[in-house]
Amino acid sequence: MMPGDLPAGGSSLAVIRLDPDPLPIRYIIRDREEPQTTDEFLGTVTNLIRFRILTPERGYVANVSNVLSGMRSEGYEVDAFDNLWRRSRYPLLRVRMTDPSGTRLEVHFPTPASHEASTNTNLDFQLLHAHAAEPTLRLQALAMILQGNLDAGVRAPDTTGLPDPVDQSPAAFFSMFRALAQGYLTELRRLGLSVHDHLTGCGFSTPVASMVEEALGAAQGRRPPQEMMYYEVTSRLRPAPSNLFVVEPSTTPTRAIRFDHPTKTWSFDPLTVEATLLEAFDEAEDRISNVERERADAVADLLGRPLPTEQQLRQLMESASIEATRAEDPGPPEAPQSLPGGDEPDERRTVMLRQEHHQEDWRYLWAYLDEAGNLHIDGQDLGPGTAIVSSDGEYEWFRTIDSADVTRVLELLGGRLDEGVLDVLERDYVGDGSYELERLLRESDVPSTLQIWSG
Repeated sequence: MMPGDLPAGGSSLAVIRLDPDPLPIRYIIRDREEPQTTDEFLGTVTNLIRFRILTPERGYVANVSNVLSGMRSEGYEVDAFDNLWRRSRYPLLRVRMTDPSGTRLEVHFPTPASHEASTNTNLDFQLLHAHAAEPTLRLQALAMILQGNLDAGVRAPDTTGLPDPVDQSPAAFFSMFRALAQGYLTELRRLGLSVHDHLTGCGFSTPVASMVEEALGAAQGRRPPQEMMYYEVTSRLRPAPSNLFVVEPSTTPTRAIRFDHPTKTWSFDPLTVEATLLEAFDEAEDRISNVERERADAVADLLGRPLPTEQQLRQLMESASIEATRAEDPGPPEAPQSLPGGDEPDERRTVMLRQEHHQEDWRYLWAYLDEAGNLHIDGQDLGPGTAIVSSDGEYEWFRTIDSADVTRVLELLGGRLDEGVLDVLERDYVGDGSYELERLLRESDVPSTLQIWSG
């Protein structure tokens, strides 16, 4: 099917183009309780083919109706309307359809302004979805999206006659991702800043700063922050529950547990849980719903494993997050009183080693010492340059070096034993030197644990 094959019903709309959507790897690995054939999997995906039609704000509903009338006359069937004019990035109307051959597709109706804003904030959207990024950076990315909408003059058209818009407002986003909101507010309290002062100080307009501040306040009032949040996941193949997510809303990075079908156990897996929730929120999928504890217990019984108590869930998250941080350490070592050169682990100082922007690609590398004195050197690449290793434009890696080997790292980097390893890194291995740092560590015999995540 080519762009010209989509009938426009005599409409004079400006642009019609094909927008293929590559299949992300996480679609295939997520929530599978049983094997699927390729045909079965493809039958669950509604957005293999997307058309995007730039639709003027004036006469919006009439223009949409004109296009759909023409398509119906050619044998296309309308399956569902999704009014997404309340979401932060790329608000539009989405129409799910089936063509005469039975192929399912989507037709999107953005306005020229919403399309322009989306194009300009694509990298900010990726950063907002980056699980490993600091909460302040992710919130600034959201503010950039809102600022882009404001600068492009994005306004919701009159959609009278269409379904009510799905609530994908910033307040709804923060209500679902409370850990991110809590992490951001905690950091601002440490800095002695208000939301408004922080964002305006970063160059955002007063309307955007006020919008984020009000959204955070509204989300904080929806549910006490100490309560666990439960999400029932419905299978794409059948209405029965396929999984249950449990999220601790008051910690960052996000702590989350899901049901693991192969082992029939509750598994600590914050990356999969957050990626699934983010995608469901962005796509306005109704297969994930926030439920109360009573319903969560019933879902757990259907899955075949009783749900632990909230105290047990917190204990599981705490021990699993410590284990993930310390990787393959033989046991939780006592935090040292001091480190070589006087680096204090409790300060959680972070040294930004790389922060590069080339066209549509961003590259980050940073270092810090955890409470046990272990050295962490973590990186993240965003953009089309990651295509060789990632299907969704994001690639992350986490290298951990045991506190007992930090002295060896100092020697490898040419530092003195009375210097702090973070001081040496900040002095000699920022920018171009960060690549030399990675080469030295890769080729040395200093033991380390490397974890990699890509979409």
